[in-house]
Amino acid sequence: MASIIRVKRSTGTIAPPSLNFGELGLTVGVGTHGNGGGRLFAGDPSNNSLTIGGRYYTDLLSIAPGLVSGQTNPTTAANGFVAVLDQNRKVDQWNVDNIRIDGNIISSTNTDGHINLDPDGTGEIIIPDDTFLTFGTSQDSKIEYDENGTDKLTFTGADIRINIVTESTTKDTGALIVEGGVGIEKNLNVGGNVDIDLDLNVDGGDITTNQTLFNLLNATATNVNAFGAATGLVVGATSGIATIRNATVDLDGDLNIDGGDITTNLTAFRLLNATATNIDAFGAATGLVVGATSGIATINNPTVVGTQATQNLYNTVATTVNAFGAATAVNLGANSGTLTVGNPTVVGTQTTQNLYNTTATTVNFAGDGTAVTIGATTGTATIRNGSLNVPNATTLNLGSTSSVTSVTFPSTPNTSFVSIAATTNATSTTTGALRVSGGVGIAKDLHVGGTLNITGSQTTLTGNLEVQGNTTLGNASTDIVTITGVVNHTGPLINVGGVIIDNVGISSNIISTKSGGGNVLYIDPYPDGLSNEGMVVIKGNLQVDGTTTTVDSSSVTVNGAIISLGDVTSNRTVVSAVVSGVSTISLDSVVGINTGDIISGSASLPNSGLTTVTAYNTSTKIVTITGTTTSGIASASQLIITHAFDTNTDRGISFDYNTSVGTANHKSGFFGFDDSSIASSNSTVDNHGTHANDSRKWTYVPDATIANSTVAGTKGFLDVKGIYYQSGDFSLGGAVYFDSQGLQRSTNAVASPTITSKQILTAVSEVNLTVTAVSVTEGDLISQVTSGAYGVVKTTSAGTTITVIGVEGTFNTVNDLLINGTSISRIPSAATTIYTNKPTWTSTLDGGTF
Repeated sequence: MASIIRVKRSTGTIAPPSLNFGELGLTVGVGTHGNGGGRLFAGDPSNNSLTIGGRYYTDLLSIAPGLVSGQTNPTTAANGFVAVLDQNRKVDQWNVDNIRIDGNIISSTNTDGHINLDPDGTGEIIIPDDTFLTFGTSQDSKIEYDENGTDKLTFTGADIRINIVTESTTKDTGALIVEGGVGIEKNLNVGGNVDIDLDLNVDGGDITTNQTLFNLLNATATNVNAFGAATGLVVGATSGIATIRNATVDLDGDLNIDGGDITTNLTAFRLLNATATNIDAFGAATGLVVGATSGIATINNPTVVGTQATQNLYNTVATTVNAFGAATAVNLGANSGTLTVGNPTVVGTQTTQNLYNTTATTVNFAGDGTAVTIGATTGTATIRNGSLNVPNATTLNLGSTSSVTSVTFPSTPNTSFVSIAATTNATSTTTGALRVSGGVGIAKDLHVGGTLNITGSQTTLTGNLEVQGNTTLGNASTDIVTITGVVNHTGPLINVGGVIIDNVGISSNIISTKSGGGNVLYIDPYPDGLSNEGMVVIKGNLQVDGTTTTVDSSSVTVNGAIISLGDVTSNRTVVSAVVSGVSTISLDSVVGINTGDIISGSASLPNSGLTTVTAYNTSTKIVTITGTTTSGIASASQLIITHAFDTNTDRGISFDYNTSVGTANHKSGFFGFDDSSIASSNSTVDNHGTHANDSRKWTYVPDATIANSTVAGTKGFLDVKGIYYQSGDFSLGGAVYFDSQGLQRSTNAVASPTITSKQILTAVSEVNLTVTAVSVTEGDLISQVTSGAYGVVKTTSAGTTITVIGVEGTFNTVNDLLINGTSISRIPSAATTIYTNKPTWTSTLDGGTF
């Protein structure tokens, strides 16, 4: 029997209160605009009943295309009808409220009704280009936007009169306000005043008045710029007076005075006393007289410049010239040339005179003097220069042998020095450029550019020692050099034989703790010591050969695209030299090594097939291989172990977390590769044989017990957006089901359906209704008044429990039940949900009633 699909239905005129998404509902009662009759409904995603069609709507569309006048709804006239356009997209009449469009006429149907054109918001009423808006039955006046001609809005026909009498007080007031300019082809007559807020341009040649008194810009304007382009300016008539009442007259051009004098009646007269910072005066004067024969001529400028190659200042008449009497600094001459003093004697009047005391870094003095006397016979002559050069002296005597017992070179700390230019090398205490018969006291650092030979029995350095050449301390490998304090070293430090610093030893390419120094080695980049701050950077690969690696970082970043766990190769270090011809090797660790593993990494190992581990000792850490070594293997050599033993251990990542406060709520989780096999051999047509190829699986255990790298515990949930099956393990459009081993499989593809339509897979809910005993039959439709809940009887019974399957809505305990639409006068005392939306096969889909 074919499947039956019935939509939810009603003979009334009330819409269903709700419909599931995509569910249909039908009412067959006579429909009106105010009820839900004659309609077809569908549920939206929010289970709302949406009207999608029905007889009510087909009646509205029953009128022939193009007809409106005289038509009516065939079922209920009050329902009206929908006008349908004909093939020319027309109807014979159109009425909107009180507006009728019929032919070329738009008219109002109400008495004395106005017609308003009112676009919304910023909408506009638009009349096309080159189209007249005409006034008067006889087309007396027209307005047109002349796009093809003047590209302007044009008024033609009768004159235009504005009857508004509003006065204008600003540019934004008055009966007519124009935001742009105004072009007037003919005369303009203004009955009142004209107020212009911006510039006035007059293209004609005159501004005239018929008044004898005319005020131009006579008020408000305190600054008036007039006649800016005038090259000739005529003000006033040939008679009368032109009065300038301003206190100051400012001329931007030149002032030419043809008279011979500029005079004043004031005792103080300022000429060009403001603004002008450069004044060229009296440029053609060959004689210049300034001031009277008495008084003072004052020049305020800090600099007086002459423009001639030779300038004479007070060069005649004056035999005594007092110059610069108040000057505390006098600059004479340029940075080159010669300053000549003609007087035979130059005398200073002060007890302290400074000569060339600033700026000049090179001073040549008394170049022709064969005898130069500096200073008196007493006192001190001080030379403060850092160097004193006597290039022509073969012997330099400082003091006399009879009186001088010491020579002191005073200096400025950290800047001065005594230089000996001789380059004679020293091979003993009596040779070299500087020879000192007594001892030498050196208060500061000593730098030796060559070899420093110390032949004394003991050398004590209380200051710094800096050697720029090679330094040899001791002459035998057993010598001990002890340095107490801090050693600062710059440049490569080459050591042969190893270095031990505290408990850390460095030898060859190995850094290790020394014997008795503990088994923990710290690398700490932070200066405060043993904190979790700073950064250690390792350039190159990092190999950790320990059994446990702990990273206490809050975040770990790895640039590699793939992280490899459970590597089947590892490295071991040879701790004792291996001689040739033996089969035993002592390693640093045998953890993880099993019989059957392969050892490689040294040319001294036997050929392939003879390096298999046959035994290992966890106490002595010695492994035994099948063959023997062909030559020796040095201590500290690295060997590669290829593991060939199935450890039956899992691979993945474990993590710790707390489910609540307190250490008792600590949990360990795991996700990764489960190495245990769950092979099944019962492969059939319907059961593909879960893991029949003995493959392993990916797993997640949120509360795991991990022992010996094996994980146990209840598997957790998987929350993802989707799961992909590999090609060949699914069918396009297939549904997922579980086989007998719990593996999800795919049904047949949609393109390859089965020929039967007996069953349909649907999701249903099941509810037990507790009532007074009543007989029900499998398939009966049980519904409830008011709540709208309904479902189908699952099992025939005559007891106090009605099992209803395919339940929609919620049964309550206050309303009667109906069987197939008929009341049975039963109110449930309880409604118990057994399950909700369980996938179930069915042969009938019944939408029920409402």
